[in-house]
Amino acid sequence: MTQKDQHILSIVQTDPLNLYRQLGSEGTATRRDYWQHIEKRVSAWWMDQYGIAGVAPQIIQGIIKFCSYSEPRRKALVSRWLAAQPLELEESALIDLPNWDEEIGREDFSLEAISVFSRLSLLDEPLIIIFDQLEGLRYNEQLLRKFGFAITELFTHVPNSLIICNLFPDRWDHFQEFFSDNRAFIDRASQHQIRLNRPSIEQIRGVLKTKLASVDTDLDTIFTTSQLNEILDASSSIRVILNRAATYYRHVVNGDPIALPASPTPPMAALPTINLDEVNRSDTADFNQRLLKLEQSFSKITQVFDVIATALSSITIEQPPAITEITTSDSPASLSDNNTSPTSLDNSKALSNLDKSNQTIFSPNHGNGLQKQFSRQDLVREYLKEQQALLHTKYSQPQIITDNDDFGKLATIAQAFQEISDFELDQLRLGRKVLPEHLVIDRGHQKYAIGFLGVGGTAFTTRIGNYNELVLNHSNTQFYLFRDLRHGEISGKVGKQHIANLNNASNGRFEWMNQSNRVTFELIYQLISDIQNQEVEFSLKRALDVLTTDYSDYWLIKVLK
Repeated sequence: MTQKDQHILSIVQTDPLNLYRQLGSEGTATRRDYWQHIEKRVSAWWMDQYGIAGVAPQIIQGIIKFCSYSEPRRKALVSRWLAAQPLELEESALIDLPNWDEEIGREDFSLEAISVFSRLSLLDEPLIIIFDQLEGLRYNEQLLRKFGFAITELFTHVPNSLIICNLFPDRWDHFQEFFSDNRAFIDRASQHQIRLNRPSIEQIRGVLKTKLASVDTDLDTIFTTSQLNEILDASSSIRVILNRAATYYRHVVNGDPIALPASPTPPMAALPTINLDEVNRSDTADFNQRLLKLEQSFSKITQVFDVIATALSSITIEQPPAITEITTSDSPASLSDNNTSPTSLDNSKALSNLDKSNQTIFSPNHGNGLQKQFSRQDLVREYLKEQQALLHTKYSQPQIITDNDDFGKLATIAQAFQEISDFELDQLRLGRKVLPEHLVIDRGHQKYAIGFLGVGGTAFTTRIGNYNELVLNHSNTQFYLFRDLRHGEISGKVGKQHIANLNNASNGRFEWMNQSNRVTFELIYQLISDIQNQEVEFSLKRALDVLTTDYSDYWLIKVLK
């Protein structure tokens, strides 16, 4: 054991985080020397334990590089590299990691990466892998079958791990039925089944108290007794209770609308009861008490007329937020659009549980004694408005954006729109050549190919060149190729020429996905995903109707509606 080994061991035995504190100052040769030594030692240990097969040794090297860098740009590049994304030559040189092979299989790579972490966990604690929000798989049987296959592979190749799947009971029943031809998998996946009991009302009160404590608010003081009774309705699901609590919180703090039962006639059932007999109940009552009761009764009468006026008033609806069309050009525009700040308080899906067939929404008085009525579509619009603000805020935060993820989101959106629109989904092939991730929307009379290409270097040049071949071979198809602005400009001369060639084709466009475009794309996906995963209680058809109406100028809605 060398002196360096002894020093590293001594500081990490005191505190493992000393690796980042006591191995030299940022940017110094001493720090680089220590981390290169760690990389060499760990790589040698891995090859001695598990050999050099596959991409695991490179993944180990990338993990050490990520830990050694403190500069945000280098860490971001290593993150992209660990996600198997090709980099520009100068980018890979900056982090001292070789580019991945163009033909690398993403599924095999992902499985081997998880296997690396599971083997590393043998040195510490078991690896816990949790799959949540699986309800949406019921809408995509192909994806569900792939998920089952992936879980089987994890069982086989990922030791020392605990795999948890969170499902509603009816979804688990569907899961078992769907994989009835693979009992070995079902038996393996159901070794331990834990059915969670519903928390008691007191436990749910405790959850609400904890959430409100984060904004220095007490549960028993912000809500009235009747509001608490409505929130803690024992027949409601936990999610509905939390959403309802958030709705009432917003009602109390911001004056946002809440739901009242609707009926074919004006909501007279909501009128306060007036018992005028109480005024003269006793001839011996004190005159002041009788006068007080008269004043109270008069106040109630005033409330009655307010509600009647509301029921008879004409209604106006707020318009949805405007959506800006994307910008098309050969080079990226400014990376920063105007961000919309969200309200800083609570659950952005708070109003979702109010989307019931027999409800009308009223907001508090607006000064003139009248109230404004909200339709169930407006609840969807309220959700979209809040999610849009959150997405604008998250836009500037570090993220890993992959073509495969964007393709998956596009496929989810398109499959949902098949509920209200008639088209088929397909993909194109070009022999064994690698193409950008893309989806073809075939409307019979018109076909649209929508692709994503965020990689850099030679991978970009090769794939856009192959895409351009498709453009020439399929003149009856309109081709779009999107690249997120945050992936950066293409600097290579050949890559720029391919972009120009695509834009010059009568049936091809290269589009930069700016902040406005990205946020709207993610917003549509988020709404559909939340509905499918039962995170909100909107009907899918109603949500799609709102999207086709309010976002009719957005390029994707134009293609799908």
